[in-house]
Amino acid sequence: PRSLLTPNEAHERMPVWEPGTDNVTFLSDRNGNFDVWSRPWDGTGEAELLLDIDAPIRTAEWSPDGEWLVMDVAGDILGFRPRVDDEPTVLLGDSWQETEPSVSPDGRWIAYASNETGEHQVYVRPFPDVRARRWQVSSQGGRLPQWAHNRNELYFQQGSPVTPMWVVEYESSERFEYGTPTVLFEGPDGWAGGPQTNFTYDVAPDDERFLIGLNALAPGVGGGVEGAPLARVVLVNNFFEVLEQMVPE
Repeated sequence: PRSLLTPNEAHERMPVWEPGTDNVTFLSDRNGNFDVWSRPWDGTGEAELLLDIDAPIRTAEWSPDGEWLVMDVAGDILGFRPRVDDEPTVLLGDSWQETEPSVSPDGRWIAYASNETGEHQVYVRPFPDVRARRWQVSSQGGRLPQWAHNRNELYFQQGSPVTPMWVVEYESSERFEYGTPTVLFEGPDGWAGGPQTNFTYDVAPDDERFLIGLNALAPGVGGGVEGAPLARVVLVNNFFEVLEQMVPE
């Protein structure tokens, strides 16, 4: 049966799996500001507060080894080792926006978006020594970088509101060696990323599929556009049992 992982009146968002555990990490404003919390996926036990800071946390993602939380906080990128550090470390805190961090599967690189040139582009730096080097991966605009799990590929969205998905191949050696980004596929209508929508897609563990969320407020999808259908996600519990009942052998 379905049950709420966070059964309270607060706003909760951005759930991610904590590596090596059965916990789901999420952001919650139950204490007034969005902080980082964790709780077992089955809802047992009490939620654990991992980080409480005054600045608004927009995204929080784990490094693959489960040691670091990397966070988008008010246009800066912070790093924090739960149960080790007392305070987060500012990894990137320049005068421009640096957002949407994502750590590579081998834990050696961090991809992020920055508008330091006036337009958001995707960059890669070593992790956690982010000041050692920097590579600009995109050239025609880029947001929301995500790494493949078992392939040497980095994906990113070109912009918003309706954009293609780009892919760039790389080699993880002493340096971050990468090729020319190419368009992987065109984004569907209503696929809108950017500062107010957070991550709108994810890469399946087998790297064969993408899970894409559609923004109901995008043109042509809803949000005041008369006659436009709203995007819906339909959850079916015990799918195979239901399927057997509908299509008996």
